[in-house]
Amino acid sequence: MFIVHDLKNFQQAAGSVVIIGKFDGFHIGHQELIARARGDLQQGEQLLLLTFSKSPQQVLSGKFCPGLNSEPEKRVAAKNLGVDGMIEIPFEDWVRRMPAAEFLDHVLLGRLNAREIAAGPDCAFGYQRSGNIHFLEEQSRQKNFRLRVVGKVQYRGAEVSSTRIRETLAQGRMEEVNDMLGYPFGYCSVVGHGEQLGRRIGYPTINQEVPPDKILPPFGVYAVRVHAGGHIYCGAANVGVKPTVSDRGTAGLETSLLDFDGDLYGTRIRTDLLHYVRPEMRFRSVEELTEQIARDRDVVAAWHREHPSAQC
Repeated sequence: MFIVHDLKNFQQAAGSVVIIGKFDGFHIGHQELIARARGDLQQGEQLLLLTFSKSPQQVLSGKFCPGLNSEPEKRVAAKNLGVDGMIEIPFEDWVRRMPAAEFLDHVLLGRLNAREIAAGPDCAFGYQRSGNIHFLEEQSRQKNFRLRVVGKVQYRGAEVSSTRIRETLAQGRMEEVNDMLGYPFGYCSVVGHGEQLGRRIGYPTINQEVPPDKILPPFGVYAVRVHAGGHIYCGAANVGVKPTVSDRGTAGLETSLLDFDGDLYGTRIRTDLLHYVRPEMRFRSVEELTEQIARDRDVVAAWHREHPSAQC
């Protein structure tokens, strides 16, 4: 899969099916849109995903907005879903101020050589978001390109959206988050060194940094599944700043594996957050913390026994 950042110096040679969207999370709605667009590909056409390198909301507000995926995760997800190329354009003035008709002619039909445009019903592009589905329907008849509009996927009686997933994540409802994403929410990073406290108190842990461009769930303890070295392990993980033993204030992920006591330092692992157990707490002593870790491990072990589909 190729990635394009400089659209001004890019020209798609082959005809393409272009999917327009923000793709925050690559959730089940995005997956349906991509699958339907991929099914429309004709001989010699490529599937392109047109998105922004930074969300318009972040650019306009000036506030950093972490995503449901880190940047590497977004690209892996797109590739795994069969996307041939990602066009990650910056939300700069020339994009913001370009009329929808000009964006269609010069970018979508011109630079990207679109034979089909695929989008959700709330798609909007161009100056003042005037390039909506009604605009595309009219233009598709005049300029002879195909248009695929894919309706919103429903989950528990309501539309799936990145906003809804973020709100559900903020409440720690991981089972619903994972259902709407279509895969487990989690973090992939290299195991590093912590304070070594876990080993001293009898509960060795693995420590991961959290990518700064990825959203955090509520701080607390979770039942997790860890993928490491071709194996899968069950564990109890704390997401947060570990207030009892650290004053750094930097959020991280610390996991106590239930069925592994080896050395994973330097290994790149993925930790899936499956179930929220309790909020992060500050304890009066290391002894109180140790007792709580034992209780957390028992709760998490019981949860895994009751949910064999976790496949640890």
